[in-house]
Amino acid sequence: MKIITVLLTGVCALNFGFAGPSEAKQVTASSPPSDIRKVIDYVDSFPSPNAEQLVMKAKAFYWLKDYSSAIVAISKSIALKPDPESYLSRALYATGLKRYEEALKDCDKSEELGYRGSDLYALRGLVKLNLESFAGALRDAERAVRISDSSALGFYVKGAAESQLGLNEKAVSSLDRSIKLDPTDPVVYELRGLIYQKLGRRIEANADLQKAKSMGRQ
Repeated sequence: MKIITVLLTGVCALNFGFAGPSEAKQVTASSPPSDIRKVIDYVDSFPSPNAEQLVMKAKAFYWLKDYSSAIVAISKSIALKPDPESYLSRALYATGLKRYEEALKDCDKSEELGYRGSDLYALRGLVKLNLESFAGALRDAERAVRISDSSALGFYVKGAAESQLGLNEKAVSSLDRSIKLDPTDPVVYELRGLIYQKLGRRIEANADLQKAKSMGRQ
């Protein structure tokens, strides 16, 4: 079965909040500010932005889906302050560009520097899925959901890895959990539908595939 990469702006549970000026409103994983370009302009107004300001700029570029510019900004932040959260953010941006080997290295570096969040293991599991390291992806996903049973991405990765390893019933259960936590991502419905097809559960498969299509999945 072909790997289906989950939408990064959907179930990914990374923390994208930041504190800044009035123009730089709180950014969350579900609602970027409408004036996001003002964040970039604000940071660019400083002759030498500090690490935190560069993180703000990187997150703004992320919301604009300009992952290359996000990587440039976060890399400058890392040069000033190499903290584990910034490596994790850079891993996310590299994943958006399908630069999975780079993303894996940054996930590993974040862990090496002491970060142990569920979001790290969920993202690293997603990266390993795309590198076809399915057993490794499953180990990371299991760790992610042990740390936080509200990790929709963790349960998605767990289900995707289980399906690749032939554990289809378990995969359905994991994807059920992912959908209950975040019912907005068509990719998860599509994957569950394909697994239902393999299990011969045609009615459920058609329902999920139609759901994914109605949500814009082609």
